[in-house]
Amino acid sequence: MRVLHFIWSANFGGIEKLVITLAQQQQLNENIKVSLLIGIRKGNFLEMIEQAGLHCEFADMKSGLDFSSSKINRLTKLMSSYDVLHIHTFNPAIAYAAIKSKIKIVFTVHGNFGFGRKRTIKDKVLQFLSRYFIRNHVNHITYNSEFCRNIAMEFYKVKKSTPATLIYNAIANIELPIQDENDPAIKIKSSDFIVGTASRFAGNKRIDRLIEAFEIFSKNKQDTTLLLTGDGVKMQELKNIVKIKKLENQVVFTGFKKNVFAWFNKMNVCVFPFENEAFGIVAIEALMLGKTVIVFSDGGGITEVIKPLNRLNIVESTAHLVDRLNFYYDNRNVLADEQNNNRQYASRFNISSNEKAYFDVYKEVLNNTLE
Repeated sequence: MRVLHFIWSANFGGIEKLVITLAQQQQLNENIKVSLLIGIRKGNFLEMIEQAGLHCEFADMKSGLDFSSSKINRLTKLMSSYDVLHIHTFNPAIAYAAIKSKIKIVFTVHGNFGFGRKRTIKDKVLQFLSRYFIRNHVNHITYNSEFCRNIAMEFYKVKKSTPATLIYNAIANIELPIQDENDPAIKIKSSDFIVGTASRFAGNKRIDRLIEAFEIFSKNKQDTTLLLTGDGVKMQELKNIVKIKKLENQVVFTGFKKNVFAWFNKMNVCVFPFENEAFGIVAIEALMLGKTVIVFSDGGGITEVIKPLNRLNIVESTAHLVDRLNFYYDNRNVLADEQNNNRQYASRFNISSNEKAYFDVYKEVLNNTLE
């Protein structure tokens, strides 16, 4: 079975990392020959892909609407040499080539619904095109959370007759990297009570809400640090907020890190204040290290993940978050007590089970073709 995964770029992001990790695991399945198709030839993860020994094809598109006839013909021919095209982000040109190639299509809804920003005419056109494509040409849909499924059913007007499967995201085993001794962030006092997060700094991630809570929580405390790992369009805005609140000595921005696990490992409590998150793989990564995770009740899929583990760590407001932080600050022994349970729970979301679930989907799609 030949499987081709499509992602737009190899830029830092949860979807990209998940797809690369899944493809690495699929390499171990002797029944699958896996390749990646990437829309544009750039991104932080290109080195990771090369190191993993993954076969990679590039569409070399100028934009998401690059309908160059030579590129479409090349992509159509490429897709025709595979059994299954697994699409992880919608792209009109890729969709058109896929239709022409007559390849069987699995579409994973990762939750790119445009929450947190004003919808443009382009957004509406893409929604119309993706809705048509999914309703008429996708053989099987997978969702990464019930939250994502519920939103997608309306967003894409999915036909009830379209085969669909819920497959939660997963991660591989964690190996803590050696940190750069010259990195200023490594100088954080290990004796401090460290609250932190790792994320793209974008609108729906609501890192500003975490900073607001930390300001209240850290008042009259001399041993607290807020560790913010990541980068994004909101970076400068967040730094300005920290400056205005005069928290520069207590807040550390690490910038983008290829491997966030060493930074998670420094945190006493990980807070993901996201809104309408499709899944939130970072929560599983933190839990796998035994870390306590706090999320908000409007967090979407990430809330769905934490709910079976600890409902008390699903907060309703900034004030509620401050209360939970104060609880753990005053009861640090509880953090140690929770570690094993957190790791055990996170082990459910392992990449081996994830790979097997997708393999079953591929087999179903191909078996339906043969009938």
